[in-house]
Amino acid sequence: MTPYELTILQMELECIGLNGDGRLCRIPGDAPDDIHRLFVVHHQGRYSLFAREDVPADVLSELHRRGPAVAFSDTQTVCELLYGDRDKTCAWRGFAYTFPSTFRANPGNLVIRDGRFIVFDEGREVSSAWSSRANEKCAELATETVLSHRRRGLARRVSSAWALVQLAHARIPFYSHKRGNVASRGLALSLGVEQFMDCIAYE
Repeated sequence: MTPYELTILQMELECIGLNGDGRLCRIPGDAPDDIHRLFVVHHQGRYSLFAREDVPADVLSELHRRGPAVAFSDTQTVCELLYGDRDKTCAWRGFAYTFPSTFRANPGNLVIRDGRFIVFDEGREVSSAWSSRANEKCAELATETVLSHRRRGLARRVSSAWALVQLAHARIPFYSHKRGNVASRGLALSLGVEQFMDCIAYE
């Protein structure tokens, strides 16, 4: 599956799709997320630009004229076009990954309860992973470890167990985080996931 196709699948998890004009629109689903006014993606040296249905045609035309690489890197220009304000900032910037189909791990002993993969310490839940969103095609990883038990590999254990189950059920496991989240970036590196998207979103 191409990075572009993975991007579309991940958006579908958030109940976001493309209308007949290629604009971002709401689609049915159980976990709708806000639809950003503009969503620009960098994947494997290429760029894709997605605009919400209400972005004026002249603004979209100017964005396309400048090119998606500019929309990705020149946030001041984009904010001026979208809002008339160069001082505004983008809403979200981050990375998205998928677990390769060949992913292998030995997460060790843990408890699976109501779709959550949990490590306990002296009867207390200290680390867990679960699907923040899921459908028949894919799922998005959410994970949390209490502060006192971080840097022990527990997040890797529960995340690995979660990913293995998704793959066993022929679902694509996704993981994403904001660019400045150092801990999540470290988890991604420890898991050996494959980055397919660097993205920037404007409200």
